[in-house]
Amino acid sequence: MKRSLQTFILFFLCLAVFAGPVSAKSEPDGIVALLDGMAQKAGGDRPVYQTISDDGMGNVTLSGLSWHMNQKGARVDYNVEKLSVSNLRARGNGVFAVGKATFANTRIIAKGPQGKMDFSYLIPETTIRNGFIYSYRPEAGAIDNIFAGSVIGDTTTIPSVQVDFAGIRLAVNGIDVVWSGDPQTGFGTWKVTAASLVVPKNLLDNPKTGKNMLDELGYEKLDIAMNGDIVLEKTGDKLGVGYGIRLTAQGMGTLEIAFAGRDIPGALFDMAKTINTGGKPDTAKILPLLFGIKLSGLKFRFEDNSLTRRLLDYAAKQQNTTPEAMTANGAAMIQISLAQLGLSEFAGKVVAAYNAYMASPKNITIRAKPENPVAIATIMGLAAAPTAAITMLGISVSAND
Repeated sequence: MKRSLQTFILFFLCLAVFAGPVSAKSEPDGIVALLDGMAQKAGGDRPVYQTISDDGMGNVTLSGLSWHMNQKGARVDYNVEKLSVSNLRARGNGVFAVGKATFANTRIIAKGPQGKMDFSYLIPETTIRNGFIYSYRPEAGAIDNIFAGSVIGDTTTIPSVQVDFAGIRLAVNGIDVVWSGDPQTGFGTWKVTAASLVVPKNLLDNPKTGKNMLDELGYEKLDIAMNGDIVLEKTGDKLGVGYGIRLTAQGMGTLEIAFAGRDIPGALFDMAKTINTGGKPDTAKILPLLFGIKLSGLKFRFEDNSLTRRLLDYAAKQQNTTPEAMTANGAAMIQISLAQLGLSEFAGKVVAAYNAYMASPKNITIRAKPENPVAIATIMGLAAAPTAAITMLGISVSAND
């Protein structure tokens, strides 16, 4: 699912295309903004294409588009068989409105060094409605250019994505994205859903026993649905991020992960671009920027359907013991581990939540919710003061709430 999310991000922010140079003079301004922005943001070559047609009324079609990026230690190729744009028009300040943009047969191929980490994505169709194209502005900072060369729309529909890596093929179906934000900047909120990711059953074979884990646990398949939210906000030359994702495995349970941070400096994006294009990182400059990023919140939550009991029974059987004994041992280990850190009071709360969940598995939540955002530098300094860390970060554990 992590790679599935990368698929969405790669396509959504970069919007790939396919090859055969054509003079920029024949391109409408909105297409120039798209292709130039892609090249500038990635520090690579300008995307090229085979043919272009423009009816002069804002309806443009590019065929055989490609974009080749040579990043540090890797090569990424983006190819689109056909890009069709309708009702393309200028809004001013380097922003172009799009009634509809359709990408047909997008293929993204990434090759790592010596054939390692190779993967590819095939996206038969992507449709973006009521969208905006953002020009790259040399005078602006990295955060102001974060959406340069991108198409952001009120709705994005991707019926299916095929992912291939390490001889494995995955299919993600029913991806929908709804955006609400500022048309002039692109900042706002994205709500993302994916209806289904079926994990091939053979990936869960246990090489030691020769048995399949799904069979052992009594499940027919691993089918995952996803929904999430991404929030991007700009304050001066810094970025604020909110991210939440819920992964629901059919018949098993739901894992929720959420994160919120602020004061991410634009200079980090410039440095990342330098590194990706083969430049040498300046650690002396990067570390202070990283340490200044602030954590606003963090959350891990699991809502059980049936997985906990089945895993516990399976583990107890493997250890030749009982579920009750394993539960008791788990509570003891938590108590001892936290007490050794001087967190006896906190340990009592954690064990109480653990016991409540194991007795009747409904949900369990681990949360960090500081009263005020805390810088990474401060968090690192709390490693030697566990009690202060618990208080400052607002860490809590709860069950069945």
